[in-house]
Amino acid sequence: MNKIKASRAQGIFWGVQLLSGIFLLIVLGVHFWALHFNTGNQALSYQLILSRLSSPAWKVFDTVFLALVLYHALNGVRAIILDFNVSKAMRGLLFWLCVMVAIACFIFGLNTINSVM
Repeated sequence: MNKIKASRAQGIFWGVQLLSGIFLLIVLGVHFWALHFNTGNQALSYQLILSRLSSPAWKVFDTVFLALVLYHALNGVRAIILDFNVSKAMRGLLFWLCVMVAIACFIFGLNTINSVM
């Protein structure tokens, strides 16, 4: 890959990182509000959380939240790896390791989200 394409790709990764951070703030705000302020007169309990997780809308919300967190975190790890000026082969290895970790965490998280009926 030539330097112009590499620079353009880094710019795209940076822009998506910025957007994912903005969306994470919004999603985190909704998550925090729903779990800590929108409980009515009920105390936050395991049963209340189970009732919310049984809703398909909350399952979609939590899945999007999980995907955003994983992308943002592991893209940040990728950026840190690039800062260390490791070899191209090592960058590739670490990138694919991050991808595998993200896939494993997403599958585990999705299984947890969908285990509530």
